[in-house]
Amino acid sequence: MRVSPVSYHVVPRAWSWCGCGAADEHETGPGCPIRCLDTVIPARVLDRVVLALSQESASPRPVTVADVLSQYRSGELASLPGIGPRRFAAVERGLFIAGLITRRDRPARRLSGKAASR
Repeated sequence: MRVSPVSYHVVPRAWSWCGCGAADEHETGPGCPIRCLDTVIPARVLDRVVLALSQESASPRPVTVADVLSQYRSGELASLPGIGPRRFAAVERGLFIAGLITRRDRPARRLSGKAASR
């Protein structure tokens, strides 16, 4: 484990059985498959993200951490089917804990109907 200089907390590491080919536990990076995030994102949320991203993608390639990061940074993650505010918050928290995003990386929140009409 290492301590993140950005958030000053211990950053969890993915295990060797995550499927990315690393020989032992390692830090999760954009090139890893999404299953490397299972130490920081709940399984039900991760399954829903995988399902939503694989349905959106035309190619049959596996979903990676980079796919989740690009959807998050563009603000499109929250609009995927089955990803509501709670699941979005769980993904955001997991990416932050893994050291993949900082507080400055937060995408612009889309306003709901009530907030937009004010």
